[in-house]
Amino acid sequence: MNHSLKKPFVFAALLTAVTLVVRFVLQFAAIDHTTGFYYNTTLGNVAELGFNAMLLVCAVLIWLVVRRQANQFSSEVKSFPREFFIGLMLMGFTAELSYLFTFLTEFRGLISGHGLYLPSALPAFIFVLGGVLLLYQGLLGISGKQESIDLASAAIMSLWGAAALVCTYLSHTVVYHVSDNMLHILAIAAMAFFLTNCLKYMMGAELAISGRRTVFYGLLTFYFGVTLFLPRTLSLLIHGGKEYLGAPTFSELIFVMVSAVVAVIASVTIALVENKKAAEEAVEEIVEEVQE
Repeated sequence: MNHSLKKPFVFAALLTAVTLVVRFVLQFAAIDHTTGFYYNTTLGNVAELGFNAMLLVCAVLIWLVVRRQANQFSSEVKSFPREFFIGLMLMGFTAELSYLFTFLTEFRGLISGHGLYLPSALPAFIFVLGGVLLLYQGLLGISGKQESIDLASAAIMSLWGAAALVCTYLSHTVVYHVSDNMLHILAIAAMAFFLTNCLKYMMGAELAISGRRTVFYGLLTFYFGVTLFLPRTLSLLIHGGKEYLGAPTFSELIFVMVSAVVAVIASVTIALVENKKAAEEAVEEIVEEVQE
């Protein structure tokens, strides 16, 4: 990875580490684990405003650092590694794992004449469908058919990402005052934008722009995903796996974390390829100087 494109990754890792430290402290000092709300105290109120502001500032900083490297992204068609497509399949599997049981329960209710409870059935249907799409796309990639990604399949995946975001938002009745719910929505939003731009990149559409956006949203997916996953998982382990009403389930946390890993793999792949091009250009310049 060349020095310029390495900066956003190092910077995002540092911001994630700092945010994690703050989040771990707040998880046990300012948040009620039985409800997910900040304590109604001076510390709780300050912590809520401060942490939300921190998330916004860090997201903007990541965008600015990636933006500064805009001229480092080339417009050449690239191929993603096998690990990326395995990651897509794991995303599909964990998406299925998160909602398949709910989907089957709602389906049995419909068959037996009890009807559907849409706030539960709609997210289940959307994520089960998305899981199938991700598994299929991952299988295509592993079989060496990355070029099979066309406009139709990219559009379907992008629509699924948008639908997943809407369903995740609707599944949380309280967002702003419950940081786990907010982080969950932000992680799914970043994942949806990451997938959209990554698919555009794989199709060869506006490679320089879509490559830069893929890296940006990939780093955001990692930032929000890790910030949600690690403190929340630790809280679940300490409190015996008890979850407050509306909290992200452990299977949803796994989906978010797998998405973060896939996003990093894609982002690093783009940066590594750019490094190869930069190295080739440097060699060409040296050869020209020697010939002169």
